[in-house]
Amino acid sequence: MVLTRSKSAINYKEVSDDEMGDLNVWGKGATTKEESQSETRPKRKKARISRSSRAAGGSKDRKTSRAGDPFTSLPLDTVYEIFGFLTPLELLQLSRTNKALRSFLMCKRSSIAWKSARAAVTPPVPICPKDLSEPQLAVLLFTKDCTVCGKSPTQCEYVWYTLRLRACKPCFQSSVIFGRTAAQQYSYLDDFRTVLEVLPGENMFQRAQRRVSPSDDYYLIDELQRISATVEQYHFRFEARVEGARQEFERFIEKSRSAASERISSAKTLRVWTEEFQRLRREVKHQLKEARKQEYVRFLLS
Repeated sequence: MVLTRSKSAINYKEVSDDEMGDLNVWGKGATTKEESQSETRPKRKKARISRSSRAAGGSKDRKTSRAGDPFTSLPLDTVYEIFGFLTPLELLQLSRTNKALRSFLMCKRSSIAWKSARAAVTPPVPICPKDLSEPQLAVLLFTKDCTVCGKSPTQCEYVWYTLRLRACKPCFQSSVIFGRTAAQQYSYLDDFRTVLEVLPGENMFQRAQRRVSPSDDYYLIDELQRISATVEQYHFRFEARVEGARQEFERFIEKSRSAASERISSAKTLRVWTEEFQRLRREVKHQLKEARKQEYVRFLLS
C-alpha cells in the first residue's frame, strides 16, 4: 500500500506487484523527488571579498580586518617612540580616529605612552589619581567636553575637580545634588550628616578657600545613593543586633573618609596645575603676538 496525496484529501491506492517492480526504488536509475529538485536547484553564490579585506586576511569578523592596520602592526617600541612626541590631548584625539587605535590606547598596557605624554607638557601634569584612568584625566584637563554626555557646549568651561566632573547644564542637573536638598530627601537617616562628611563634595567658594559646612557642598547623586544605601543596611544590622556590625561600620566610615580626603587633596593639586598651565599659555600667546607685531613693524619700515 502506497500513500498518495491529492488536492482534496489523502487517498490510499492499491498497487500491484508489477507496478511495484516498475518503481525500482533501490535501483540504479531510481531518483527521488528531493534528488530531482537538488539537481535543478541553482548553486549558491559565494560572497564577494574586497581587496582590502583579502589583504587583511579575510572578512570573517571585524577583528581580522583590524589586524591589517599598518599602524598597529608596527613593533611596540616604534609605536611608543612615536607616541613620545605627542601630548595627552593629541593621544586622546588619535584614539578617536578608528577602533584599532582606540582599543590600543585605552588598554592598561598603553599607560607608558600616557605617562610620557604627561611628562612632555609644561608644567608636567600631576600623577593620575587612583580613581581616574589616564584618558579620563586627559579629558578632564585638556578638553571642553561634557564628561557625562560627551558633547562640547559652551557651558562646560567650569571643572569640578573633586567631583571629577565637567558637565553641561542638563547633565549637571541630573548628576549633581545640593547638600541641603539631599538632607531633605534623606531626612529618615539619623546619620545623614556622617554620610555627607565621608563623601567628596565641592562648592563654588573653594577657590576663595572659604570653609563651609558639608550641607553647602555639591555631591554626585550616584555616590550619595551608594553611600546612603550602605549606611541604611548597617542600620538594619544594628537593629538585628548582628555581631561585629558596629566595628564593620566604623571601618567603612574610616575608609570612605580617607578616600574622600585623598580626592579633595588631588583636586587641589589639579586645580593649581590648571591655573599655572593657563597662565603659561597666556604668556606664550602674548609673546607670539608681540613677535608678530614686531615683524609687521620691521616689514613696514623696510
